[in-house]
Amino acid sequence: LNLGGYYRGSTDQISRFFTADRLRAELTRNQRHLCLVMVGLPGRGKSFISRKLEVFMKWKDGGHAVKVFNVGKYRRNIGDTGDANFFDPDNASAMGQRQQAADAAMDDMLNFFEEGGEVGIFDAT
Repeated sequence: LNLGGYYRGSTDQISRFFTADRLRAELTRNQRHLCLVMVGLPGRGKSFISRKLEVFMKWKDGGHAVKVFNVGKYRRNIGDTGDANFFDPDNASAMGQRQQAADAAMDDMLNFFEEGGEVGIFDAT
């Protein structure tokens, strides 16, 4: 593929993209669902990006069935008071509650997929 001097260097990136896309298609050929997992340090914009992705994907190509599953909301529903001790790795009961919140969000996302959802965004820290 000769695209001239202006595009030199871009062709490698393009071929890597299409190679990765072909591999993804081979590995997930019969799958209708996509799970995006947002992880990282607190306060870095994961929830913001999750909501922006949700809006964009609902708009793109006539809209997709997209939903954000924010583990923080599940955590607050089961008793997180916002205290720093809740995130102490030595606090066994809080560790169990955090795991319970993550499991509840994952269960809801899997149910969403079973009901026809296409893209689930698992928003966690």
